[in-house]
Amino acid sequence: MSKTVQSILVIGTGPVGSAQPTSFPAAVATACQVLTAAGKDVTLVTSDPNAPRDNHIAGRIFVAPLTVDFISQVIRRERPDAILGTIGGQSAVHILRQVQQSGLLRQLHIPVLDTNDSILNTLEDGEAFRHFLGEQHLPNPESTYIKSDNQATDVADKIGYPVLMRRGANRGIANNADELRQLISNTDHWGRLRIERAINGLKAVECVLVRDNNNTKLLIGTTENFDPVGVNPANTIVLSPAQTITDHERNVLRAAAFRVLDALDIRGTATFSFALDDTSADWYLLKVRVGTTWATELTQTATAYPITEVSTQIALGRNVDEIEIGAGVPAVIEPTQDAIMTRFPQFGEDHLNGATLGPQLVASGAILGAGANAESAILEGLRIQLGAKLTADVVPATITNWDDGELTQHIIRANALRLPTIWSAFDRGYTLDELVELSRINVGLLAIVQHLSQLHQQLTSHPGDLDLLREAKRYGITDAAIANRWDMTTDQVAALRAELAIQPTFKAIDGGGQIINASRSYYSSFGDESEPRVGTKPRVVIVTPTSTHLWLNEAQGAVTAALADAITQAGYAPVMITNSTVKQNVAGVRRYLATGSTEEILTIIHHEDPIGVICQASGNDGAALAGRLRAAGMNVLGSNADSVTTFDQSKAGAAVAGESDSDWEVSLDFTASIAPGNTHLAVDALSDGETVAVLGVINSLEHNADVAGTVLAVTPPRKGVAALTRRVTAITVNLAKMYGLIGFVHTEFVVNGHQIIVRRVAPTVNATVPFLAKTTTVDFGSLAAHVYLGNKLADLGIASGQLAQADGVHVLLPVYRQGLPAPDTDRPEMVQTGVVMGSDTALGKALIKAFAAAHQPLPDHGPILLDLADDKASALAGRLRAQGFQIQPDGTRITRANVRLVITDSPSAAVRAQATARTIPIINSVCADAMLRVYEARAFSLEPLPPVSW
Repeated sequence: MSKTVQSILVIGTGPVGSAQPTSFPAAVATACQVLTAAGKDVTLVTSDPNAPRDNHIAGRIFVAPLTVDFISQVIRRERPDAILGTIGGQSAVHILRQVQQSGLLRQLHIPVLDTNDSILNTLEDGEAFRHFLGEQHLPNPESTYIKSDNQATDVADKIGYPVLMRRGANRGIANNADELRQLISNTDHWGRLRIERAINGLKAVECVLVRDNNNTKLLIGTTENFDPVGVNPANTIVLSPAQTITDHERNVLRAAAFRVLDALDIRGTATFSFALDDTSADWYLLKVRVGTTWATELTQTATAYPITEVSTQIALGRNVDEIEIGAGVPAVIEPTQDAIMTRFPQFGEDHLNGATLGPQLVASGAILGAGANAESAILEGLRIQLGAKLTADVVPATITNWDDGELTQHIIRANALRLPTIWSAFDRGYTLDELVELSRINVGLLAIVQHLSQLHQQLTSHPGDLDLLREAKRYGITDAAIANRWDMTTDQVAALRAELAIQPTFKAIDGGGQIINASRSYYSSFGDESEPRVGTKPRVVIVTPTSTHLWLNEAQGAVTAALADAITQAGYAPVMITNSTVKQNVAGVRRYLATGSTEEILTIIHHEDPIGVICQASGNDGAALAGRLRAAGMNVLGSNADSVTTFDQSKAGAAVAGESDSDWEVSLDFTASIAPGNTHLAVDALSDGETVAVLGVINSLEHNADVAGTVLAVTPPRKGVAALTRRVTAITVNLAKMYGLIGFVHTEFVVNGHQIIVRRVAPTVNATVPFLAKTTTVDFGSLAAHVYLGNKLADLGIASGQLAQADGVHVLLPVYRQGLPAPDTDRPEMVQTGVVMGSDTALGKALIKAFAAAHQPLPDHGPILLDLADDKASALAGRLRAQGFQIQPDGTRITRANVRLVITDSPSAAVRAQATARTIPIINSVCADAMLRVYEARAFSLEPLPPVSW
């Protein structure tokens, strides 16, 4: 890199889309820290409200949509010397490519540090990629882009069924012509159509590699999918390292990846997706992605090799032999793994219903499991995924009660219950060969599940066998599971373990002992000695998010990271307990990869001996855990739900009623529903029991709003709600004091006419906190740390009430995509995958930015559906037509060809499903009015000349 490069623009994270499993705010923060430490002037562009807002992350942070128009606007304004564009995930890569294709970077002579347009054009264009692989003599499944949908079946006949259909974010496997026609019909003919030979059933393996500027190439790690090719990697269990590939296969894949790295001159990180045929020596290279992916993040955690830091250093012109990765170790090593890591897909609890999984992403999130062997790592993940359904390692009765027909159907079809179903089949006596034939899952992976089944059966048939106890603990079977089979209590099993010196310990994930860095992760085991060394600094344990929803984990994880950083700055040592894939980007923090079981968490706490434990950032799960920890004698910092639920409700109701005056009647009703026409407000605050600092007030922009963070909302609230804003702020302050709450506080209100109903009071970190943190000028992380450490806000000069606010209007927009079919229906439900933020000087402008950030741009002309009451429809119809909109007749089928926008105050489930599947925005009459104000303000008058009079 040229030494003249001083200012660098980083393309950050945006929304999680249908084809993109996640964004990577922690990776972006890490890259920015590396650049800042190198003396670079960093500008970050992001639409993610969960992105850090720290001066040591970036000198300037723009909250803007990741679109060509807005990125180009920032580039023209800032005129950076260079751009870093592949750290934020594949969404950032796609935007980077579009910016490059626009010609702006060439015009302004701005280089991209971590890739170039030639690489992206080859890897992101299917035809170019297939041509490149042909030149390199690397195998790839036969595929064809077709211009006419009518040609699809002819192409599929030549390729041979089954085929994989790709169009935009849509994926599907067709076994015959009728299925293919149906898949194509569901895509609404939008985007390029690609038909390729489906190789579902082959083993799916990914390899993560690094190449520097001196042509040094390293294979950092491998991953393997539990389900074979044909299931989106985000929908299935992924193991690291790959468990069933041979040394020969590993070397073949490594050599193929090296050839691609050299041929394209890729520098930094790249992920290679392969398919391997266990019945032959055949293999295929399916995809190559540069920059940050789920595979790089999983490999980084599993090996402790700091992939993001190394890639950023390479972009700055350094080579791996010049980069240290901890304790003087150069980055020019291929790390080994002494732990097995699993990434388990998360599905909403109501949707663990066996719905078929395929190439379309439907998982709502993911969690990590880790262990000394694959059995213990899989058990860790399975316990978290199934929660209470897997009590004491017992497969849920809903599965054990199935007849053989239903059981085998769940084994044949990839689905969220496949792993426990296979376990249940082994319990019934199915053989390994039978299950390989039914599932097409690799025999080596099925053998892991078979071993778990056998161990549990042996425990049942040999109660009290001490040798078997040793074996069970080695493979991660809990005391509760053993006690269940031996008719003992967990305390009795623990006593037996103590006699045999089988103690819970924790082992470092350190690349086989090669990588000793300041921030280390540990996994649970049983042995003679724990590796974490307790230092002299007082410690604070933070239990991090465990929600099944990735977007919620990212929001609460952002709060955790800010809190941990502030605790570190205060001279304490934060210790994290987590199973989230969301990495908290805080230097020097020990991280325990652990389940949510009280037994395991107590073991960690006893080892660390902290001054206290913070659970509020884990939402409802954290509140429940806080109660159990307090019952076990632990010092829990901050209040939990008991502070509200055990309070005298009649006293609380009377106190709230005392807030009434001649203008407002105030009441308390935690069961209150939200009816159309009501105003819904939410408040986030920090309380030390005496002073209550309010981060902000959020006003829902939707009817029938539910939980703040899941609906379109704005802060500060809309005009006309100012007096109401002041009132709910004051009520929140008084409620927090009345309940004696410490830490974060979230309140929600329903307003109907002159009635204010307090609907919720919760001492928890809500998903809206990071969003509101972007709208205030006060460092909320430092305030929170101050409170948890037992200090008073007044000592910092903070008074009760709203903190200083940033200028502008700020919109929070949830991003949805199709999920699994709802139970007993064929219609997919909507799954929230993230949130985006839009900020500007007026509501309409902020709305337009937010929808652009969500990749659902609000159109300024074209066909729309207008589903409103007659009075509202008539008020908007003329204004819409004047701007060039064509109002479609009622009942029009929603497709991207004939509808670009839906305006409705009460969208039905069917309308939401159709629009969400096609990324068509839905807004209500209030938002439509705000949008039109912007369009009307910028429009020129276009009126015909008046008739000539005589």
